[in-house]
Amino acid sequence: MSGLAGFFTTAITSTGNVIFMNGLTHSGAFFTAGGATFNTASQLVDGTSAMSFGNTVTVTGITVTITTLNATAAGNTVIYNSSVAQTLFRPSAGTYADLTINNTFGTSPQVTLPVASNIIVSNNLTMTAGDINLNPNTLTIGTAPGSPGSLTHGGTLASGWMYGGSITRYFNTGTIANRSVTGLFPIGTASDFRPFYIAALAAITTGGTATLSYTNAITTSVVSFVDTPIATLVVLRHDAFWTVATAGIIGGTYNLSVEGTGFGTVGNVIDLRITRVASTIGTDGAHAGTTANPQVNRT
Repeated sequence: MSGLAGFFTTAITSTGNVIFMNGLTHSGAFFTAGGATFNTASQLVDGTSAMSFGNTVTVTGITVTITTLNATAAGNTVIYNSSVAQTLFRPSAGTYADLTINNTFGTSPQVTLPVASNIIVSNNLTMTAGDINLNPNTLTIGTAPGSPGSLTHGGTLASGWMYGGSITRYFNTGTIANRSVTGLFPIGTASDFRPFYIAALAAITTGGTATLSYTNAITTSVVSFVDTPIATLVVLRHDAFWTVATAGIIGGTYNLSVEGTGFGTVGNVIDLRITRVASTIGTDGAHAGTTANPQVNRT
């Protein structure tokens, strides 16, 4: 079935792929066992009943307003693939099974969540390109410690990041390697990538969640406290900060790694530290990156 457009009030069922060409208004239920492509940048899909898809849904640059989108079953992949800014529509119960963001619009944000629209990605979130304005929602990957979901991300700013809200990730028992995508929170600001990595070198014994947000600032503050293992005096603090809250996680020994662009003038990467607001915990690690995008580690 292709080129579907217009208005319908009764249920429509398809067994194959469907291409929506010129917009659609519906008050009857729509179901296809195949996938769907919402084609062109100008159409409006506006409905008051459920739309259900058995396979991949590709959104190429439209406004989608649907009361209920069922995209929670295995194989329900929704792909935002466009070169124009998009609004992420909220599926049924706020859950996508698999979600891919691949938006190359030239200005951040490439994709925006509607207000009051927390999103769950139960299986896999793939970030290929494009920044997501959470606005100020929470995006959760996974549904339980035993079903933690996964993130596909290149680990660089080219893959995009999220800002303006919180990211929640489920963690199962076991270890997480340093700077593994399993422990990555791809977060930042509207203009800068500020990712945060959690590594568990000793195993987590009881799984749970970690929720991370980022608060931006352009100011600095004069401080005075000592870092370890070598007594090093910390004298200047950048006032931007990450906030991490865990729930249910027991056990484990952790390393942290952060990096980011846009922090201003950095003389030498080895002079940087990850600290609390006015104290330290753990041990300063080996640093990497450049003065334009420094990588700072804590063990």
